[in-house]
Parts: sequence; structure tokens; C-alpha cells
Amino acid sequence: MAKEGLSYYTSDTDRFSDVRIRRLKRAKGAIGYVCYEFTLNEIYRDKGYYVPKTEDLVLDIAEYWQIEENDVREILDLCVEIGLFSKEMCENKGILTSVSIQERYMKAMKSLKRDRFSNIEIEEQYNLLSDNVRTMYGQCTDEIGKSTDDVRTEAVRNEDLTVQDTDETPICTDEIRLKDRIGYKKKKEKERIKEKDAAVAATSIQEETSLEDVEVIDSTPQTIKPTMTPAEKKIQQQMAMKKREQDFYNSLIPYVAQYGKEMVRAFFSYWSEPNKSGTKMRFELQITFELSRRLATWARRNEINPQNNGTARITPQRNSKFTDPQRAAAAIAAGLNSANTELGNNTI
Repeated sequence: MAKEGLSYYTSDTDRFSDVRIRRLKRAKGAIGYVCYEFTLNEIYRDKGYYVPKTEDLVLDIAEYWQIEENDVREILDLCVEIGLFSKEMCENKGILTSVSIQERYMKAMKSLKRDRFSNIEIEEQYNLLSDNVRTMYGQCTDEIGKSTDDVRTEAVRNEDLTVQDTDETPICTDEIRLKDRIGYKKKKEKERIKEKDAAVAATSIQEETSLEDVEVIDSTPQTIKPTMTPAEKKIQQQMAMKKREQDFYNSLIPYVAQYGKEMVRAFFSYWSEPNKSGTKMRFELQITFELSRRLATWARRNEINPQNNGTARITPQRNSKFTDPQRAAAAIAAGLNSANTELGNNTI
């Protein structure tokens, strides 16, 4: 049986200029992009131009990248929402595909010159391409000699707007590249002019300011020094770190009634551990950190009984230095005594 999918597929070098890719990365980080690329690979490898959006796909991605299945579902839903995959096909047919994916598939099948080239077809129920584009890639006619842009131009000239009115455009086209370059140049030019004007204004103010004015400004308590010594910078970082730690501590107080003080204290002690440089806590280093979900997971793993005033039965872990659950809970609670004194009865 002939292979239905592709052995390899092409990728645009300027795909990272695509606003949809940037939105995906901004919302979900690098893991969002690799999940999208994994899905593309499955599309081209299996069917060639689509893949069913099933729990099997979610499980494959989650298992390969060692992430939560819910995170994979959110990433795929976001890819559909921002237009990387067709929203119409996802909602109505339950598949992941797009105009650009189908165009690449047709073009790849043509370039491979397989025996079944003349019969290349995309199932009508999944088709997102216009008749002109399908003819260009799928049949040996005069249309084959034309580029995609030529076919689109002719379609517009004949008042056939099917190609232009799709819900998405290919990831990269010459038009998108040109707009990106022009927009990038304009943005850089505006930034350069703004920086130049700011430098001129600063120089003018400096020349016009007298020595007396400088002394008055320096004596004002609100004055911010232009530079700080390493020691001052370190102190400032420590103060900021302490404030964030206190904010994190306060955010846990509403959950004391549900999980109990001992469990919440242990949770706080673990996730507020600073890194080696002392600039960030453990929870700040996570890609995502939803407090309620993390607490629920922590409670399940430590067999929390919410009806027993949040008392936790800490299961001894392998290679743990604590073999007695009560000793472990007492050691964890001891590290938080100083933080509890200022918050009254509603402390963790």
C-alpha cells in the first residue's frame, strides 16, 4: 500500500515573524511552539494534510514532552483560536488542518512525482482550497505552470474571492514577508527618532540646569540615583524578594480552612525556596503556576483529609531524611514560626 503521508516536509525560515507564532509563544512559552510543531509533524506523517483532534493525540504529545494533558489541550485550543489551525474544521469535523498545510501537501505530492500524482485529491469534506489552487497542484494542465500568487490574482480578477476569503492565510507568503519588513523598518525608524529626540532633550536640560538646581535635586528624598553599587543592588533585590515571598505567603491564607495549617505551611516552605542566586523562588521558575491546582495536587499526593482540620499524613519518600511523619511536619512548621507572628489568627 502506498504511503499516504509525507516522509518530510518544508518549513519557512521566517515563520518566527508570524504574529500567530509570536502569540502562541507569548501565551504558552517554548512548550507551546514545540507542541504545535509536533502536531504538524503528525499531520504530514499520517494523513498528509490533517490529523483527528483526539485524546490519543493529546496523550502522545503529553507523554513525549512530559507535560500535563490539560496543558496540551489548552495549547491545541489556542492554536485553533489564533488561526494556526482552521477553527471551522476543528469545530465541525474534529480535525486539525489549515489552508497552508493543504497547499504544502499538494505541492509536496506534485514535486515527488508519484504514480498517483494525477489523482491527488483532498477529501471534499476537509477541503479548504479553491478549485483553482487544487487544479494547479492536482492535475497536469496549463495551470501547473502558474505560481500560487498567479492563481490568486486571476481568481480576484474573475471576481472569485474564495481564495482570499478563507479564515486564515498560509503561514508565510511574499505579501506577509513584505508587510513584516516594511512594518519592522518603520518601527525601528520611529524608535531611532524617539531615542534621538530624548538624547537631545536630555543634553539641553543638562546644559540649562545650574549647580544650585543640581544640589536641590540631589537633596530631595525622592531622587533616584542613576547608578547603584553592587551592594546596593543586592540589597534592593533582597528586599524585592522578601516582598514577593510575603505576597505569596498572604495568597495562601484563604486556603488554610480547606487544607489546614500544616499542609499549607509545608506547601509554602517548599515552593518559596530561593534559587542559588537568591533572586527567584521555586514557584517563580515554573512555566505555569495556578495556586488552587497546585494545592489540590499537593493535597492528593500527601493524602490530605480536608474534614480533619486539614491534617496531613505525610507519606515518607524514598531517600528522605525524615522517617517519622510527625517529625517531618514539626521541622517544616518550625521554619515558618517567624512569618506567622505578624498576621494574627488568620495566619498559615
